[in-house]
Amino acid sequence: MGFPGDPSPLRSLPKLTIIGLRHRSKRYDIPAHFLRNYPKFAPSRLGISTFILSHVDEDVGHTVIHFLYTGGYETVSSPLGGGTSDLAREYNRSVLVYHASRVWGLTDLEVLAQQKMQHFDDELPIIEILRVMRGVFSSLPAGETWLLGYIQEKLQRQLRPNDPGLDLGEFYDIIGQDHNLIMR
Repeated sequence: MGFPGDPSPLRSLPKLTIIGLRHRSKRYDIPAHFLRNYPKFAPSRLGISTFILSHVDEDVGHTVIHFLYTGGYETVSSPLGGGTSDLAREYNRSVLVYHASRVWGLTDLEVLAQQKMQHFDDELPIIEILRVMRGVFSSLPAGETWLLGYIQEKLQRQLRPNDPGLDLGEFYDIIGQDHNLIMR
């Protein structure tokens, strides 16, 4: 019903399409217009509009959902695990966010994750960077080029064979476990 004296005709509001995202045991309902730039979240012709966020680590689920709502990058403050620095944790999270963004086609989040990785990586030893990469490299979508170039650039800049802090045994143990990382 319109207001008295309101000359505009009565119209119904447009229907709001909701997309459901499941991450672990939580469900998030997001208006479809927030996801319109990401084809992997398009509702199917069969009416399926709930997506299970596989390949999204528990530690970065918030970051992905926050990005979908706001376009921003945010991590949740949580207690540090034993022997983990805040810097190492945030670097690991940025790599996990990069992985999730590649799997789900979130190109804008991918760029933000790359920037975070590059922000944190100068302070981390190459062994720590490789250890983190080992956990995601093989499960990235086909055609991955940026991460491979990033790793190669880090290796060229940081590896010096005469460096007394470089444990070559540990280095080979890390990269030797992922044949995709060393065979490309």
